[in-house]
Amino acid sequence: MSAGGWISLTFDDALSEHLDVALPALDAAGLCGTFYVPLSAPAWIHRREEWQAAAARGHELGNHTIFHPADARKGWV
Repeated sequence: MSAGGWISLTFDDALSEHLDVALPALDAAGLCGTFYVPLSAPAWIHRREEWQAAAARGHELGNHTIFHPADARKGWV
């Protein structure tokens, strides 16, 4: 029996870099990722059609909490 497994590629906070860098790289490699999107993120508000297109290509959009203990440099967190 061969050893196999799965890797889950997840991305947090719906950043513009995810649309500009991560999604094109995943698409080029034939891979899909899961993106946890807070609905208050600027990249979600202003680029919703791009997120919807990513979902149509097989990427998963997951629910993200409103309050996040992460980086205070992000004013919308």
